Amino acid sequence: MVCRYDGRRLRMIVLVALVALGFALPVAAQNVVVGKVTDVKGALVEGATIIVSQPDTGRKYETKTGKDGTYAQLGLTTGTYLITAKKEGVGAAVSEVSVRGGKVTANFVIALTAGENLSKAFNEGVAANAAGNFDAAIAKFNEALKASPQCSECYYNIGVTNLSKKDYDKAEEAYKKSIEIKPSAEAYNGLVNVYTAQRKVDQAQEAAKMAAELTVTAGGVTTDRIVGDPAMRDEARAVMDEAIAAGNADLAAHGEGARLDRDEVVARMFRATDAMGAYRPSTMIDFVEGRPMEVDAMFGEPLRRAQALGVATPRLSLLTAQIRALDARSRANERS
Repeated sequence: MVCRYDGRRLRMIVLVALVALGFALPVAAQNVVVGKVTDVKGALVEGATIIVSQPDTGRKYETKTGKDGTYAQLGLTTGTYLITAKKEGVGAAVSEVSVRGGKVTANFVIALTAGENLSKAFNEGVAANAAGNFDAAIAKFNEALKASPQCSECYYNIGVTNLSKKDYDKAEEAYKKSIEIKPSAEAYNGLVNVYTAQRKVDQAQEAAKMAAELTVTAGGVTTDRIVGDPAMRDEARAVMDEAIAAGNADLAAHGEGARLDRDEVVARMFRATDAMGAYRPSTMIDFVEGRPMEVDAMFGEPLRRAQALGVATPRLSLLTAQIRALDARSRANERS
């Protein structure tokens, strides 16, 4: 059934999660490969050459990593690709990925001969995790740790993999070890997901505060990093599920027979955001630049309406509380 509804009433509820997480209006969907390149010590590698080649067709694309060590190659057709990451004086690594629609993530640790064992094991772990072979992935990341015990990315990926397995204790341990070696917003957001899944609200809020501080220090997180990180992407999907449930409850409350198709809406928004690149949402820009955020209009009112409809919104509630606290602290700093 085609869904027809009062756009003003429903759009505010359904899109609040998308606004909160940095989503914008849909753009043309494209297949894309994204990733991050680090060296054996976990440092981001700027200016690494990324070559994306498709043996079956002979097509070849080339790009470079930015200051944050990330890259993105858009416009890929469906098929199997070989991706090479290399930088003179740092090292090289190769990975094979299968593009079937939307976005594929391919991270690399590049190294010279002394670090080849780490690079090979880490990249094999990433591939195993992407294929859903979680135990094999963890084994590979642990193998990489033998080559470099201070590999923060190895511990982070162990956390991501254990979170996928719902082994929350081991995920928490791995994320904390990653933070101990090298604090990052991604690892703290991993802890947010661990604590949220266990309904540990206070600990989730504290981890979120630390993630926000690291993010703001770096100039704000962009949408490509949100959707490119498996744990953050899962959290985005969970918040969207709550928003869509609220939208459908609103339709029912107003006597509408149509309903939003959750899978279709989520897939469409991810396709759109995958193609956007390094986009910063307006809420983050306001916070980074010290301007008041429209917390009540964009988050508070839609949340109150969802709750009035009897829809459980634990993630959206936590997200709103976090943004409200950050906004209050920002205003207090401006006054002092």
